[in-house]
Amino acid sequence: MPDGSKMVVHLNDLGQPIGSEGRKLASFLGTLARDGTLAPLNYVKWAALPKANKENMWQLVQAKFEIDPMAKSWVMKSLFSKWKSWKSRLKTYYFSCKTDEERMRNLDKRVIPDQWPSLVSYWNKEEVKLLCARNRANRAHVKHSHTSGSKSYATIREEELRAKRADGKTPTRAELFVLTHTRKDGNPVNEDAAEVFEKLQEKTSRRQQNSEVSDSSHDTFFKVTDEGNKKHVSMYGLGGPSPATLWGRKCGHIQFAKMAMETKRQADEEANKIFNKVEAVCSKVEVMKQKYTSMEAQIDRMNSNMELMLQKMGVPVQSRYNHFNQGDQAEEPSSSSSSHGVRADQVVHSRANSRRSQY
Repeated sequence: MPDGSKMVVHLNDLGQPIGSEGRKLASFLGTLARDGTLAPLNYVKWAALPKANKENMWQLVQAKFEIDPMAKSWVMKSLFSKWKSWKSRLKTYYFSCKTDEERMRNLDKRVIPDQWPSLVSYWNKEEVKLLCARNRANRAHVKHSHTSGSKSYATIREEELRAKRADGKTPTRAELFVLTHTRKDGNPVNEDAAEVFEKLQEKTSRRQQNSEVSDSSHDTFFKVTDEGNKKHVSMYGLGGPSPATLWGRKCGHIQFAKMAMETKRQADEEANKIFNKVEAVCSKVEVMKQKYTSMEAQIDRMNSNMELMLQKMGVPVQSRYNHFNQGDQAEEPSSSSSSHGVRADQVVHSRANSRRSQY
């Protein structure tokens, strides 16, 4: 590679490095994780490591590789895994020695001497010894060791897809398991793997015979290995998706109850909003009714006052109520005679008209 040029690292759709460049990146990350200056060993947990140290390692990665920033999450997970493995190797070495003189004499040169005592002190705590024993017991339950070496599942899946899949379909987890747990002579790596192979073949044949459509979240591999309680999806490697990311989150009874309660709460809120709007409209209508009633009462008072005024002036007054009762009778010929009765409301209207004509 020319001086100053960067190695281009390609990613799959999950943000995992693939190809030979991805393997070189993983190797470089191992070098960084074993650097006591960048990743000190005297921190008990990776989370306690200063953010500045982690950012420095990421900057070194970007200086050497052309890599999409979305891979930073994967890079940090890989650094943590390699830093943890490095400490585990050192612990194995420590307990394999019989004396402190022997431990210091054969100590790996990559270990900064000032960091070694605190690490040894941590390992010798009783609670840490119990934790280590429990972890060893858990690792003993791992039955299937793969044959892919340093090549990641992401790279194997990509190579299998490009080289052997004319249909463009991604290898299933069952196919990938068989591929990575078979020796060069064609035999399974151990009896446990052979048992899984047999179950996978049986499930696949039965599904094909019955023309079953498999649920993606309960594929053949899932049914054989019974990995329902795991927080990660097997056969995807470091930085692989969680079950919720890959297949969508599945709700149990509690989740469904919470969803139902939330839906009811939202429905109640919407109903209250509608009720408040209707109540506001009804209040406005009631106010308008009160105003109309008040106006009618005011008009009645005005008419009554006008009738009294006309009576005092000696003008014959015809009650407007009598006029309404005679609506079905024939109208009498109009006359300009002053003896004709005048209604108070007609006087009110005539005065209003005369005022408008003045303007």
